[in-house]
Amino acid sequence: MTQSAKHGEVMFSRSEIEAVAAKAARGVGFDWGLAEEAGMAARRLVEAGLPGPELLLAYLEGARGSAPEIAINHWRAPLGGILCPLLTGAALCDHAAILAEAHDLRLHCLSHPALIVPFVAQVAARQKRVLRVTWTGAGVITTPGALHPVLVDALATTEAVEVTISILTTAVPATKPLQTGRRVSQDVWRRLDALAIATTVPATGSSRAGAGAGNLDND
Repeated sequence: MTQSAKHGEVMFSRSEIEAVAAKAARGVGFDWGLAEEAGMAARRLVEAGLPGPELLLAYLEGARGSAPEIAINHWRAPLGGILCPLLTGAALCDHAAILAEAHDLRLHCLSHPALIVPFVAQVAARQKRVLRVTWTGAGVITTPGALHPVLVDALATTEAVEVTISILTTAVPATKPLQTGRRVSQDVWRRLDALAIATTVPATGSSRAGAGAGNLDND
């Protein structure tokens, strides 16, 4: 961590960002496995020069969605709700073979869509494919080693949108050096840290009785 020349911001390393992001996700009720995936997502976005900590914080502080109902071409939340990008990303990694079969996968009403991009990159690495993630005003190409934003107008949207993941067969942009950190506002960091502190609060009888994911759908 180093003080930025820009007032009100501090430079944090990608490892610092990953650690506090994981603890913040755990602090709001995600299990440790998914919390660690949230930390990974924040770090991978930072490496691509994208606002990983800010997007994750916005999601954790807002209304969270559900895991998807798995189908071949279209994934939706149960009962017409919104999809959680973390739960959907984890499901995508578990059901990655669907992409090879369908070539295009549509995710309906995915909240904070940029958060799913690092999960798509994991699938790209496992399958040794180039995958493209798009929604209105935004597009990212994922290769086995990097994220390549190609349309950024709505990349940081927090709205629930329709996202398409597709196999790409054309040439991809040249890989840029990974960013090793990001300047984060002190306010954003303080709020992430406040969520993270919840993981260290001593257990009480009432907290043990309410332990678990609460309203989170981790199926």
